[in-house]
Amino acid sequence: MHMRALFYFFTFTLLTSTAIQAQESIGYSDSTNFQQLIDYRLPNWGYSQFSIRSGGLSLSGRNITREREDQRNNSIDESTNTSFSERFSINPSYNRYEESELQILRLSTSFGFTNRINHSENEIIEYDINSDDRSAKTNSNDNNFTHSLATNYSRYLNDSFFLYGSFNSSINYRFSSYESNSNENGIRTIDSKSRSINFYPSVGIGFGRVRNVTNVLRAIRLKERYEVVSGQTLGASEILNAADQFTRFQSYQQTFDRPEKYFWEDLNSILENKLDRLSAFDLFYLSDVFDEQLGSRYEGADLLFNVDYRYNNSLLRAEEELDGSRDESRNISIERAATVKLDANFYKNLTLKNQIHIAFNNSGMFPLERANNYEWQFRSDLEFNWLYVIADRWHVNNYIASSFNTFSLKERERIVSIKSHNINTSISSNLTYFIENRMGITGNLSFGNDYQYDRQFLTTSTIDTWNRFDWNFQLGVIYYFNRNLF
Repeated sequence: MHMRALFYFFTFTLLTSTAIQAQESIGYSDSTNFQQLIDYRLPNWGYSQFSIRSGGLSLSGRNITREREDQRNNSIDESTNTSFSERFSINPSYNRYEESELQILRLSTSFGFTNRINHSENEIIEYDINSDDRSAKTNSNDNNFTHSLATNYSRYLNDSFFLYGSFNSSINYRFSSYESNSNENGIRTIDSKSRSINFYPSVGIGFGRVRNVTNVLRAIRLKERYEVVSGQTLGASEILNAADQFTRFQSYQQTFDRPEKYFWEDLNSILENKLDRLSAFDLFYLSDVFDEQLGSRYEGADLLFNVDYRYNNSLLRAEEELDGSRDESRNISIERAATVKLDANFYKNLTLKNQIHIAFNNSGMFPLERANNYEWQFRSDLEFNWLYVIADRWHVNNYIASSFNTFSLKERERIVSIKSHNINTSISSNLTYFIENRMGITGNLSFGNDYQYDRQFLTTSTIDTWNRFDWNFQLGVIYYFNRNLF
């Protein structure tokens, strides 16, 4: 019985491998020593960036001349079309990120202005005395103002309890004018104004903590590489200090045009100038640690309960005038909805090579507008992931996910009441195995099952169920008989 269970386990592992990559590697010297992943604490770091980005000034023009002869009707006409367009935009923005053991802050805000102008002239000359010449001119001017704000903040009151809040908003104003003048239809003008306001606040409480420990693994791999080129090693405190520096690498990318230059200079100071003893070729070998496929590695568990509120307000006003007659139109749209979410994550590194992840996400949406046809919507997702790293560029990632989605529509006049349930389960597999500069094998295997249950209520009840199963397999092989460098 145990042998059969073991056989099924390995079969499942092979069938659900999301990525397998192979290359020569020195690997971890001791993959069972993962205490540093548990001891790791986030450093106090962050960055800010303020910039003004301009799309510049863009000018374009076009001239088209065409002559057409119709021998059947014995007529000749010439047409000329000339167009010109201009576009200008400017977008100042500010970004800020702060991370520590006590808090995590993300902030991004931007303003934008865009102007577009188009002019077009079209003329048709008829050489037939029974036909009139035609001409038309059109002009349009469009101005767009936007503002967006996105921020989320987590504050830890102790090691296992935190408060969460986020706010996302956008405001858009658009002013457009259009004018056409033709000898057939006269003068026609359209002036329109539109405004759109969106905001999405969210508040919640959480328990537990998940830390990104990928950079601890990268620091351990740096130690392994340093031992190869120098014959010496890095201590436990130096590994954690290097992990802090790898965590800050994103701030170097946001601050400098050549981030690695300044990153390695500061890392060398952290390691008490130990890198000064290495040759340029050895330093290139160390910098290759950024290219290692370590996967996304986390440690810990958390549970977040939050409530969201979505609001959208759109207004469009247009005025059209043609041959002295004037027509005005106005349209307003308001959408509101409340969402309740419960998300749970569990990450555990069994060794430096093994990580398991379980995620359970649930959300219920309740529209607050009577015009919305939905009474409610509910979605639940369950995901299991097992990562096994064989070497620095050879890992197996097993993945299986299942989702459940259900909703109910309001019962209205001429609209039936509908309740629907949908369950979707998928297993996907991607294989990439290569012997460097010699052979490569790629493959894909995926399975999917979709079950749906619908029930409609009118004078009688109608039940509709269906089940769908999909599978796909792809395989490719490349072998290099000879590859030469000249």
